[in-house]
Amino acid sequence: MHGNQLDDLFEEEDHVMPLMSAAKIWSDLEDSVEDESLFKNITHLLLVQSVAVCLEKGKRSSASSALKWFENNHEFPQNMMVKLSTIVTQKETYHPFLMSFSYSRLLETIKSYLDAYLEKNPSDYILKEATKMVQSSDNTEGLEDVMTQDSSLSEEANKSTENRK
Repeated sequence: MHGNQLDDLFEEEDHVMPLMSAAKIWSDLEDSVEDESLFKNITHLLLVQSVAVCLEKGKRSSASSALKWFENNHEFPQNMMVKLSTIVTQKETYHPFLMSFSYSRLLETIKSYLDAYLEKNPSDYILKEATKMVQSSDNTEGLEDVMTQDSSLSEEANKSTENRK
């Protein structure tokens, strides 16, 4: 499935679409993630959170569609898919299984992956900035700071170009 089909399917689901997009991008990184269990863990967290968000919004059919999308696009343990399918069918929004794969656990796991990656690749500026954004996900000031830095760098570059003329 491509982005347009996902947009059509989840156009009212502003939280589900980004998680599914994240899962697609994450799956493209599989070969670059050294820790296979960490890769699977994050993939599972993305799946469960996509389903949980739908259920929290009372949209069981969207939860079922998300489950089918993940089943068609990723490999998951059969018992996990059966358990999630049962949770969706019974509309168990606060099932302990869903709670054990919480959004905060997803963020913590991604942060630990980014920390480990940056330790091995310390010069990767974009990932450092992304890590800062994950750490301050409740706070949008970080984004504004980055944008201000970028624009001031652009202004300095323009001034130096004009000075050379």
